[in-house]
Amino acid sequence: FGYNCMSYLSEFRGNMDALRQYANLGGSFMPYEKPPVAIYKKFVKSKNAFIVRNGAEFDEIYKNNHLSKGYFYILNEGGYLIYTIENDTLKVLEIAYTNLKNLQTILGFIHSHSSQVAKFSIKTAADGYLRMVLCEKGVDEIRYPHVMAKLLNKAISDPGDGINQNNYINMLGWV
Repeated sequence: FGYNCMSYLSEFRGNMDALRQYANLGGSFMPYEKPPVAIYKKFVKSKNAFIVRNGAEFDEIYKNNHLSKGYFYILNEGGYLIYTIENDTLKVLEIAYTNLKNLQTILGFIHSHSSQVAKFSIKTAADGYLRMVLCEKGVDEIRYPHVMAKLLNKAISDPGDGINQNNYINMLGWV
């Protein structure tokens, strides 16, 4: 069909024991009170295929998650996570952090639920930090196509308008 995968969604699944080393990192987590727009902007700054969000959109995410009996916790100005607890698994629906230390602190927060659940699942856009930290601990990663797109551009699909197709593609830096 001509569609290419632009980004992947990764799901990391494991037992709580895999997070044990992050158990005592501390951190001050507070329930959602105000939208973590600054954290989100910093998290997505160097990433692709993320939408632009404002405070009202975070309020809507919080409301929908709260109605689903979910939780939304913020780590100072360093990160946040949105999660639910289902059966024997803590399911992270969204995670954002500003640096590796904050990610490790959030993983410690997840581990603090080990008396409630035995397993965790984290869904996020393909993330090198999570892969680096979790996959060496025996945590499984499952990758799903996340954003697919088809490039539609008259200059490329119909080079009869005087634009050289190869020069146009080179100008865009795609080769």
